[in-house]
Amino acid sequence: MAMTENCFDRVYRQLQVLVAEWSAGMLPDGADQMVRFLPDLFRLLRRVAYDMEMPGVDRRLAAAAVLYIADPNDFLPDTDEQSARRRLDDLWVAFTAFFLLIQSGAVSRLESHWRSEIPFRELLECRQLLAGLSDALPPRILQMVNQYLGD
Repeated sequence: MAMTENCFDRVYRQLQVLVAEWSAGMLPDGADQMVRFLPDLFRLLRRVAYDMEMPGVDRRLAAAAVLYIADPNDFLPDTDEQSARRRLDDLWVAFTAFFLLIQSGAVSRLESHWRSEIPFRELLECRQLLAGLSDALPPRILQMVNQYLGD
C-alpha cells in the first residue's frame, strides 16, 4: 500500500522546486544566499517540533514556524508558490526561529536534526545576513512576524 503525501512533505517539495527554479539576483541582499537553506531548514524545524527531548518552549517555537511556512495565506500571502519574493516572510520566520533556538543552547541537538548536503556551519553563518533580509520586508509584515514568534 502506497503512503500518501502529507501536507508537510508537499510544502518541503514545493520549497525544493522554488530553490531549483529560482535564479540568483532576484532577491534582496542576503536572501539570495539564504533561500537555498529553506527546504532543509523547514524539515529541521519540523523535526524539532516533534523532538520530545527538546524543551517545550523550543518545540512550540519550531511548530509555530513550521505552520507559518506551510500556510500559503500568512502575512505575506504566497499567491504564486514559485515566487521566491513571496517567501521572504517565510525565510525570515524560518531563520529567526532557528537562531532563537540556537540562543536557547540547543546547537548540538539542532545539528543532529540537520539533514542536508549543505554543512550545518554554513547555516550558522547566515546569521549576519538576517539584517539585510529584514530590510527587504515591509515594516508592517516584519512587525507582525516578530509578534507571531513572540519577539
